[in-house]
Amino acid sequence: MVSAQVSLLHYEIGIVGHVGRAADHDELAELSGARLVSVDDGTAGCNANHIRTWQRLLAEAPAADWLAVLEDDAVPAPGFKRQLALALAAAPTQVVSLYLGTGHPSVWQPKVKKAIEVAEAWIVSEHLLHGVGYAMQSSLVPELLDGLHRDGTPDVAIDKRITNWLRANRV
Repeated sequence: MVSAQVSLLHYEIGIVGHVGRAADHDELAELSGARLVSVDDGTAGCNANHIRTWQRLLAEAPAADWLAVLEDDAVPAPGFKRQLALALAAAPTQVVSLYLGTGHPSVWQPKVKKAIEVAEAWIVSEHLLHGVGYAMQSSLVPELLDGLHRDGTPDVAIDKRITNWLRANRV
């Protein structure tokens, strides 16, 4: 049953890259099967590059069930594409953080440690834990982009801006 769901699941990935790390984002694009790489030379900034990546993914992959953004310093686990498909097919939420740090964010470490100890598949929260890698059901992306455009906090980190939007919209 899971394999049938996975084969029907359509996701697309965009890489947020910086011109100074071209080798990193090119390698990550190959390992992850990314549809696109959005490269910034530093003039747009990280937040604007994330937003531009969401816009491009939405425009280039309108039939995708899920859209994911990876920063160019992400390190995909072995078998990443299959693992991502399995995770998204079973996701208990409409937004999935693909990063589980064992040092940051520090406030989450007790939950991370417990999840590792009991082999828990999910830590469900109202927070996007980090902007290194995350996926969202594509139907939410237009509303997210509209909310980010209107939120008036362009200097706040993208993961915090998305968290604020998720909370405000009870997602």
